[in-house]
Amino acid sequence: MAIDLIGTNGYLYALQLVNDDFYIAKPVSQLLYPKTRESLWLFLDTLKALFFFKDFLCTTANRAKMELNRRAANNALPTLNTSFPSFASTSTSSPTSSHSSPFIFTSPSHP
Repeated sequence: MAIDLIGTNGYLYALQLVNDDFYIAKPVSQLLYPKTRESLWLFLDTLKALFFFKDFLCTTANRAKMELNRRAANNALPTLNTSFPSFASTSTSSPTSSHSSPFIFTSPSHP
């Protein structure tokens, strides 16, 4: 999403990828900066569009931060990047059970 302003008029638009080759701009909202007191009511739609744009930017920034954190965690110890075991299905009957988690090792017990 982006904003294009020319003087006191402009628009908010979204870029849509077409055929993996190029983008097409689709208008989202018209943006008007009021010149007179009588045209102040036109600014309400502009404010709504600007808050919509702010929400889009915050959502995009949060997604980018989460992805960067995920990549940093994966690159920290690349040899340990395995899926986490499901602990919900492990047996709790005894510590020497053969159904223990793959990351928990116990000593062999002697009869």
